[in-house]
Amino acid sequence: MFLLSSSYNAQYKMKSCSNFYNPSLALMNPNYWIDEFLPKVDSDLILMIQGDSFLCHHLDPNKWRDVAFVGGVWPKDASRLNPSPPEGMCMFMPARWRSWTRKQRMWESQQQGSLERINMQNKPPVNRPTKLQNMTFPPICTGGRAPVGNGGLSLRSRKWMVEAITNCPHTLYSGMNTSDMINLACLVHNA
Repeated sequence: MFLLSSSYNAQYKMKSCSNFYNPSLALMNPNYWIDEFLPKVDSDLILMIQGDSFLCHHLDPNKWRDVAFVGGVWPKDASRLNPSPPEGMCMFMPARWRSWTRKQRMWESQQQGSLERINMQNKPPVNRPTKLQNMTFPPICTGGRAPVGNGGLSLRSRKWMVEAITNCPHTLYSGMNTSDMINLACLVHNA
């Protein structure tokens, strides 16, 4: 495993190297993608292989250099073998995006003059997010496509992982200060 010392456990909010489910907590921290690799030595494209994964054929990473993340496909719909989420990934992911980008949607409503309802609920006006997100969730379940997210065997661009995490960090596991998240348009949270 790539995380061996107790300082890593604290840095990435993991219990310990012998007592954690998977490295996902570390992978949600932008510092992991910066600090754990040698500048100008390690590639931007990283092949992740977790313990339950294997490659059966030759992999040419050059075919994927223009993509930020390539991983296993999540099933579009819930099934007996994949019951969670019950609404299926095609409905779950857009709903999560709406939840994570609530602050920007509130700010946009405020700009359109429809904040009167929100103000009536004694909520303060929302500050403009520092970097606005594209609020249109892409059609991930059309044209033979399905949501991608299983990362046990995945190719990831370190640059794009840092970009994604710093623009839409997990509130607990990103390692970012709460004060740095105040004006972000997107926040991932447990719910």
